[in-house]
Amino acid sequence: MNIDHLAIRHLLTEQVNEVNNSIYSIHTTSTSQIKEAVDAINELTLKNGVVYFTGVGKNGHVASMAASTFASLGIRCIFINPVDAVHGDMGVISPNDLVFAISKSGKTSELLNFLDCLKNSKPDTQVIFLSAEKELEISNPNTKFIYCPCSYEMLFDIVPTTSLLNFLLVLQTIALLISCKRKLELKDFKTNHPGGEIGQKLKSL
Repeated sequence: MNIDHLAIRHLLTEQVNEVNNSIYSIHTTSTSQIKEAVDAINELTLKNGVVYFTGVGKNGHVASMAASTFASLGIRCIFINPVDAVHGDMGVISPNDLVFAISKSGKTSELLNFLDCLKNSKPDTQVIFLSAEKELEISNPNTKFIYCPCSYEMLFDIVPTTSLLNFLLVLQTIALLISCKRKLELKDFKTNHPGGEIGQKLKSL
C-alpha cells in the first residue's frame, strides 16, 4: 500500500462511513435506552451517588475517557478496573451508586465476573451495560442495556476500531444530554476546568 495523501484521506473517510453506518442503524429501542441512561445518571447525581465506568482492554480506555468527560461536567464518577474490583476495590461501591460497563461482545469474562460479584454483594446497585450485542444474558434485574451496533471493524473485522468510535459517540451524547438536562452553563464548566488553554480562555468569564 502506497501511503500518500489520498490513501490517508480514503482511510479516514472509510472510518467515518463505518461509524455513520452503525449510528444510522440505531433504532428507537437504542435511543430509548440512551434516554433511560441519561435519566438514571441525572437522578443519581441528585442523590450524590457515584458513577463507576468500567471495561477491559481498549474498552477500559473508553470507560476511563468517559469518566474524565463526565467528571468535567461536575458528575461524581471514576474508572474502576473490573479485575481490581474483585480484589477489594468494589468495596467503595454503594447501593446508591451506578456501574457503567462497556463491552463489545457482552461476554468479557473479567467484566462479567465483576458484575456477578456486584450482584451478589450489592444487589441494589444499578448497572448500565453498553454493548454491540443486541441480546445479552445478564441476570441482574437492576441492569439497563444500551445496544450500539457495529457492522464492521476496520482492522481484520475483529480488532476494536469502529466499535470504539461508536461507543465514544454514545457516551459523548449521554454527556451532552445530561448537560442540557442540568442546564449546565459555561461558568459551571469553568469551575471544574481552570487549567490549560481552556482555563485561560475562560478566565474572563
